[in-house]
Formats: sequence, C-alpha cells, structure tokens
Amino acid sequence: MLGKLNETQIENLLKEQVIGRIACHAGGETYLVPIHYVYRNGYVYAHSAEGKKIRMMRENPQVCFEVEHIHSVFSWQTVIAKGVYEEITDIDEKQQSMQGIIHR
Repeated sequence: MLGKLNETQIENLLKEQVIGRIACHAGGETYLVPIHYVYRNGYVYAHSAEGKKIRMMRENPQVCFEVEHIHSVFSWQTVIAKGVYEEITDIDEKQQSMQGIIHR
C-alpha cells in the first residue's frame, strides 16, 4: 500500500516496535544491522557491544534508522529516519535507556 504516514502514525510505529535497523557508512562501506531499541522523547536508544557498527559510527556519526510493521505483503508501514549517532556517557541516562530496552 502506498501512502504517507502522519506524525501520530510515525510516533506510534516507533513506540510500538522493538527491533529496527540502523545503517552506517564509513571507509567506503555501508553496513546495515538489526538492533533492539526504545523510542523516547524523539530519540532512538539502543545498546551494543563494541564492534564493527560502533567503530563505523564513531568514524562517521551520520546514520539512517528504519523500523517497520508488516501486516501482509500488500499492507505495511515503514518509518525511515536520518540522524546522528551519539554515545551516552551519563551513567543515569545509560541505566534509564537500558531499563527502557529491557522492559519492552
């Protein structure tokens, strides 16, 4: 189904889903991986161990995030957002983000 989601539909989809995909690009390579996440206050929070995507996002913090809900082959919704990768350094914010992901 073709169409455009309104702001409420976008917010709802981001809040309802638990797995999205984050794409990063560095050193001439594009990398796309699924992540567990929580959406809160206009931000996507995720947790990851040190690895390829973290190294790439540190090199180039420009990212693209995608989440979807597939009802059927002909009926689905997708949100695609561009943003900037940021590491959380504040301990309280880290704990709140992890709790948000865990309790989803």
